[in-house]
Amino acid sequence: MTGEGGRVAIRAHEPNYENPIAVRKGDVVVLSGRRLEWDGKKENVWFWATGPDGREGWVADDLAVEMDGIMVATYDYDSMELKVEPGDFLNVQTCKNGWCLCTNDRGETGWIPDRVFRLPDG
Repeated sequence: MTGEGGRVAIRAHEPNYENPIAVRKGDVVVLSGRRLEWDGKKENVWFWATGPDGREGWVADDLAVEMDGIMVATYDYDSMELKVEPGDFLNVQTCKNGWCLCTNDRGETGWIPDRVFRLPDG
């Protein structure tokens, strides 16, 4: 989903990695075999990957495709996370596999779990 618009954070989020993976479309991506179903949901699949500069991080299951025996990024991606405090206004650009790319009022952009601004299930 894209173009989600404005949301207000109801939970804090701290980034997990200081200098995570970032790739450009066409970059070679090495998948480690580690797989994660975010929040235990089968549709929220992420893979641990290494980019061409050696940086590592989680990438969505649709990021890389096999071409001539190697995995290649199908789109530009930067896994930098955004620090968020409750009450922060977030402009949601896109969501993928339980995470959303957001920009805060200070102009900082990064990924956060969608649970930062949604009420718990149930």
